[in-house]
Order: sequence, then C-alpha cells, then structure tokens
Amino acid sequence: MTTTDRRLAAIATGQLGIIRRHAAHAAGVTDRQLRSRVKSGTLVQTGPHTFRLFGDPMTPIGQLRSLLADLGGGAFASGPTAAALHGFDGFRLAPPFDVTLLRNRNMRRIGHRVHTTIELDLIDRCDVQRVPAMSPARTIVDLARSASTEQLAAALDSGLRDGLFSE
Repeated sequence: MTTTDRRLAAIATGQLGIIRRHAAHAAGVTDRQLRSRVKSGTLVQTGPHTFRLFGDPMTPIGQLRSLLADLGGGAFASGPTAAALHGFDGFRLAPPFDVTLLRNRNMRRIGHRVHTTIELDLIDRCDVQRVPAMSPARTIVDLARSASTEQLAAALDSGLRDGLFSE
C-alpha cells in the first residue's frame, strides 16, 4: 500500500468511509492521484467532490452521508428522507433523497431533490445516526406540503408515540 493510499484510508476511516476532495487535498493527495485511483478502481467517485474506497458497502445511509458530504456543510436531510431517519411510520430510507440547503447556495444533484430555505434556526436542526437532518417537528412541517393526509397522520402519530415532539 502506497503512502497516498494510506492517507486516503485514514481519511475514509475518520469520515465514515467517505473521502471529500478537500480533505484529500489537505492530506497532500492531488486531483491527478484521485483520478488515477478512480480509473484503477481503488476509489469510487460518489459525487463531484466525494469518493469512497472500493469494496465499502454502500448502504442507503452511506449514500445519504455521501450526498450530504458532497454538498458540503449546511446541507440537511429533509422531508421524507428526514422522516425515514427519525423512524416515522410509512417512510423508508432510499434514494432519491430530499435535502435542504440555505438559499445562498444553488446546487443540484441528479437523482435527488435539493431544496433551499432562507433561514434554518438551530431548533430546526438535529443529527440522526450521524447525519445532519431537520428536527422531527420541522420534518412534520416539511411533510405537510408534499405527503398525503394518511402519510402525514402516520408520521405525526409515530412522532408523538416515540416522544420526538409533543402536541
């Protein structure tokens, strides 16, 4: 294993298997070295700015973490994706993912729904399974604009039952 491969493995270990281009650069790994490893199959590029080591299983939670890492700080799981993370009844974690960014950033990712918001107070944010997400109460508000009445009622009931928020 080369020194570069050791550096990349160390980054991946500290970042739940995800290697951000910025972190690779900080460790002295160039874009050319990254491209070479993608071409050889040692790395798999998961987004414009993220990679993972070949052979690491890509679970739905890993895919979501990779998407959020690729979008950079200030990206949060939202809507049905956050509902699945919170364990609301009737929602399961699977692509396409819903994520929300602050409005001063305009990014798109093919196969996912990227939303923007003007403001996102601290009370509306949380971490679920080491994933930045909307809080359970904010998730219910997000679901109100897109989920069916039955889905919304099931999410509300399960959130109340699990003590994620109160009436």
